[in-house]
Amino acid sequence: MGERPEKSKTANIISIVLLVAALVAIAFYIRSHEDLLRLALNISIQDALLLLSLSTTTIFINGLFLKTFAAKYRVELRPKEWFGLAAVTTMGNYLTPFSGGMIVRATYLRQRHNLSYTKFAMLLAANYLVVYLAISLAGILLICLSPSSSDFSRPLLLFFAVVVILILILLRVRGVQIDEGNRYFKALNHALKGWEEMMKDGLLMTKILFLTTLNGTAGAFLFYVAFEALGFRVPFTTALLIYLVTSFSLLINITPGNFGVQEAVASFAAVMLGTGADLGLMAALVIRVVTVATAFTLGPFFGMLLAREMGRSGTAVNTEGSS
Repeated sequence: MGERPEKSKTANIISIVLLVAALVAIAFYIRSHEDLLRLALNISIQDALLLLSLSTTTIFINGLFLKTFAAKYRVELRPKEWFGLAAVTTMGNYLTPFSGGMIVRATYLRQRHNLSYTKFAMLLAANYLVVYLAISLAGILLICLSPSSSDFSRPLLLFFAVVVILILILLRVRGVQIDEGNRYFKALNHALKGWEEMMKDGLLMTKILFLTTLNGTAGAFLFYVAFEALGFRVPFTTALLIYLVTSFSLLINITPGNFGVQEAVASFAAVMLGTGADLGLMAALVIRVVTVATAFTLGPFFGMLLAREMGRSGTAVNTEGSS
């Protein structure tokens, strides 16, 4: 037990070092491509407002995911709670490595609604299985049906196919208990248990698939508008595919806000789809700036609002959600 704080401290230091390295690398890259920087700085007010609206929409949809999961355990979150927690979580992920915003969200739900983190984590982890299975199937369908697909997109097709196969294998052997000594194995066990619970609730599964579709559409529009704001129009299917691939970068959460990793994956996807690494990187950076601006505008406000809510109301009692 005594080694855990030391390991956590080391992991945080590594995360910060990687963040600084990513910032320096991107800064040098942009400096050597000043034409791209000028394009980003010349984005119109209309495009900037549209991007901010789309960024807020993604936070709104993430809040609906939270509301849906909480309702499963008979916890009815009010709009200021589910939307506010989504905003605070997004901001928190930029302030601390390894999705620190999730800790804030879990703490609030536990103290304010007495919602068991273990039960909630099961559905949250299972959601990743549902989302990535749906994303991969959508990616395969888009590449196969797109008339503009090229040989370059075949690695993406293979990637999506491998993800589908791996998830289906996991679901096939979900009855097997995996050693939970490792945190990743523990999360996997949570996901498999949560999957079983979700499969028993058809309405819940329908809602999750609907929200996944909404989220994918909003994410695709973010990339579509970002490319257009930079002066380059790409097919909507290309923007959607770039978003679908980029969403997997969340699994490699090693820097605050996953900075650097997300941009690298977006650049790779853009190359595979013939858009170009330069434009893929700049579009991802534009979206990053907009997301940070949105999170740090909404996050502090709702953070204070929810902190006041906890202080005034105390801890609610919810026997259904308790451990």
